[in-house]
Formats: sequence, C-alpha cells, structure tokens
Amino acid sequence: MLTSIQIFNIPEINKIILEYKYQIDEIYNIILFLDDI
Repeated sequence: MLTSIQIFNIPEINKIILEYKYQIDEIYNIILFLDDI
C-alpha cells in the first residue's frame, strides 16, 4: 500500500523538485547579474 502511494507520487515530487531547482537557478542568475554591475 505504502509503496504504491510512493510510486504514484514520484512524478509529482519530480515536478516539485524541477520547479524548485528552476527557482534556485533564477535566483542564482540574478545574484550573478547584480554582482557584475
């Protein structure tokens, strides 16, 4: 039961991780950009 729930949730978790990573990359790029000014 628990395993099937975990397997079912993997795509959702991956999506959240990807969105989070994208936000981190954006913040990092802004910091680099401000650092160059």
